[in-house]
Amino acid sequence: MKIKETVTEEHSVILCDICGSKNIPFVNRINPCCICGKDVCVKCSIVTDHWMLEDGEYLGDYPEHYCRECWEKGKPIVEQILHCRHEERNLWGQWQKECRLGDDK
Repeated sequence: MKIKETVTEEHSVILCDICGSKNIPFVNRINPCCICGKDVCVKCSIVTDHWMLEDGEYLGDYPEHYCRECWEKGKPIVEQILHCRHEERNLWGQWQKECRLGDDK
């Protein structure tokens, strides 16, 4: 059984759940995968700062981290999410347009 966290006098050391590398601030930061929760380093993760719609609007405020396994499994689902978000924005726009047209009467 692999021990994930060890404590030193200064701080705890977090290890990547996939490759075992240590968390080194500003060099090899460890973040949890948004899907499975594994702690993953930069080499073992995908950082999504590109979750944006066709018009360049971001779907979230911050980049999200995914382990590579979850990212590969979720690619088809991501496409569906992006399509649904685009459709949602179209429906909101249609609703606003209809209400504005009603103001002219």
